Amino acid sequence: CLVLLRWTTMSVNVLRCISIACGETLLELDLSGSMVAAPHLEVVLVRTVNLRTLRLNNCPNVDVKAAMAFVPLVSRCLQELYLHRCISVSNEVVQWIGGKGSLAGLALSQLRTLDLSDCSNIDDRGLIALSHGCRRLRFLNLENLPSITDKSMVEICTNCKKIQLLNLNGCFGITNKTVSA
Repeated sequence: CLVLLRWTTMSVNVLRCISIACGETLLELDLSGSMVAAPHLEVVLVRTVNLRTLRLNNCPNVDVKAAMAFVPLVSRCLQELYLHRCISVSNEVVQWIGGKGSLAGLALSQLRTLDLSDCSNIDDRGLIALSHGCRRLRFLNLENLPSITDKSMVEICTNCKKIQLLNLNGCFGITNKTVSA
């Protein structure tokens, strides 16, 4: 486990050294609260063939370019992804996670846990794509996503049969239709 919380300046050279030194054995990486962006993720994740958990909570620069960088690198191994309060996470990011953004269709198909809480730029389009590419999801946190509706929840419930916990607190577009799905 490597924890690099709240790094405000990230050196690509330092991250390259980390990747070389422990990339193949790294199981969990926590960059929460840092200024990590696509170039940093490309460098640090290039050798993480066994990474199971990636925590990017509260990282303002995690956007579609970052997703384009990390999804192909961890598509075969990542099981947990935490993006709580990442203000730049949008439908396009979620579509990349679900495999709809890349030409190769690479999804995070091994994903079991996904936290998208307080990522207010996400609506049904992103979640529908997610439901098709991440069918092994067990825990999905969608707390405080005001733009999602029953439309995406029906898709999640239909396609992600292993869901055990679905947090919809603060999702005011959800009605009883989702509960019955």
